[in-house]
Amino acid sequence: MNDDAMDQALVARAGTVLFPYLRALAHDMAGPLTITLGTVQLSLRLLPKEAEWREDFQDIESATAKLREFTGNLSRLSRYLPEEREDSAQELVDDLEYLTTSVARRSGVPFDFIRRGRTRPFLVKGNPWLLRAGCLALLGSAVGQSGARVECDSSDHQLTLTLFGADQTEAGLPRPDQVGCFSLGVELLKSQGARIATPGGNPEITLVVAEDSTDG
Repeated sequence: MNDDAMDQALVARAGTVLFPYLRALAHDMAGPLTITLGTVQLSLRLLPKEAEWREDFQDIESATAKLREFTGNLSRLSRYLPEEREDSAQELVDDLEYLTTSVARRSGVPFDFIRRGRTRPFLVKGNPWLLRAGCLALLGSAVGQSGARVECDSSDHQLTLTLFGADQTEAGLPRPDQVGCFSLGVELLKSQGARIATPGGNPEITLVVAEDSTDG
């Protein structure tokens, strides 16, 4: 068994144990967090602005909102099984848009996710977890504080994500402090059959996620 096959086997074994717990955790926490957040927000509306406990309630509201977003991400990602080898192009794009814009919003970084036309309803080759992990590692390593935008386009045979730096004078990706993360993303995606292009001297990455799995 080669190294890639061993890595895939390890991911499958670990996921078989881990993924059910993640799904259960996301399910069990969703209700209590929603109730807590609603109660705190109602209390904040009723409390006078000068109330002694108002700042504590605001801290609880902020922490609960972050936890609810975290469990939402768990629920979104843990619906896949580690042995899956195909993914919906539509679901992949939806997840990437949700996750990247959520992180950018929390970080205060300008970020746009632009869809060119309608994402076609085809399946792409690759493990859903590894495709998402690779895309997020690669995109995250290249987004600086000045922000960025991702453009998504699809055809009958491939799904393409292109990253543009916000400042077009900034040549060279990834960011110097994120070379390792960038390399990890490239490695994960190539292991799933993706093709990566990094045009020299231009702050953009073209990522062909995978070919249409119906091609045989």
